[in-house]
Amino acid sequence: MKSFLPLGAILVLAAPPAHALDLHLVCRGQTDKSVPRTAFASVSGTSGYASGTVIASGRETFLDEVSVEVVDGGARVMVPPKMLPPIHGGGHDGWWPVDQLQISDREIVGRYSVNVFNKAKLRIDRQTGSIAIDGLTESFRGTCEVADPAARKF
Repeated sequence: MKSFLPLGAILVLAAPPAHALDLHLVCRGQTDKSVPRTAFASVSGTSGYASGTVIASGRETFLDEVSVEVVDGGARVMVPPKMLPPIHGGGHDGWWPVDQLQISDREIVGRYSVNVFNKAKLRIDRQTGSIAIDGLTESFRGTCEVADPAARKF
């Protein structure tokens, strides 16, 4: 007795292996970070003299670059040191693993943790190339381009 496979099973067996999405992105943009500011103030008047130090939070903005790699179904992100809080951990050689990774035709989203308090959200629009990273004290907005990690400019 001959055994036949259904046509759908034959097509699946004959199809080439699916390749995971491999992306190497360089994203240039602007970081906006909360930084402490201190000021010394003194007041003198007819009733005496008073002085003190005031600590307030300010914002600092600077141009920077973020790298993102999506390889074998996982992702990692390299953020500039200025974006990291003073107490951080969990990264390896400057790279932070991306958790809760979701990849669709329209976007790549996930989170990465730099410490127990700061789990930044990452979103890349695959149509426009725009990237947004929002953390506890910092944010990054920019545009990504595909990079070849083996290529050199000079």
